[in-house]
Amino acid sequence: MIDWSKFADEVIDKLEDKDVVPVDAKEQSPVDIIDAETEEAEQPPLEFNYSDLRVTVENDTRTILIYCGEKSFLKCGDESFQLIEAHFHAPSDHAIDGKKYPMEMHLVHKAADESIVVVAVLMAEGEEYNDRYATILDDMPDELGAIPTPCWLNVADLLPKSKAYYSYKGSLTMAPFTEGVRWFVLVEPAYVADEQIGYFTDIYPDNAREVQPLHGRKINKTT
Repeated sequence: MIDWSKFADEVIDKLEDKDVVPVDAKEQSPVDIIDAETEEAEQPPLEFNYSDLRVTVENDTRTILIYCGEKSFLKCGDESFQLIEAHFHAPSDHAIDGKKYPMEMHLVHKAADESIVVVAVLMAEGEEYNDRYATILDDMPDELGAIPTPCWLNVADLLPKSKAYYSYKGSLTMAPFTEGVRWFVLVEPAYVADEQIGYFTDIYPDNAREVQPLHGRKINKTT
């Protein structure tokens, strides 16, 4: 049996093996997305061809990770990207019009050329308990070395209804902050109860990165 958690780590390691990002790097993530300053563009829709999977939920001392195996893919136009893992940040990495959200989920994909494509899902506080997130947030391992929590999950169930998105070129938001990452940030947030947000922030109260300068980069928004 293939160890998919090791495979996901190897994807990130390939980025880390590249030259160290210089301190004057110009395409860092996350960013503050000013909606009025984005450029409306005809971008291909995001098609989340995700499968029901038996996944593992682990604590790696930086975040909570969900290793997703090999059967889920994101399609954008003629391109297809394999879903490798999902993880969380609190508060959100990205900001919209200067506002950060309570949490953000990153869906990390691998492209055919080994580059990384990330879908960011902002997570806002809602009035109702979100059963779709209960599988993950209710039973997260609260310390390193805890037995990984196995569960059945289709990650597509965690997405908001609208798949409209912003897109830009950026970097990993955790060390080594390697550039060359393609970002799709969903416009509509997912809603979870304050209690569910607390389950994560009790473990990781602040594992987000500050927003980085755009340095002239353009952010597109689907029309």
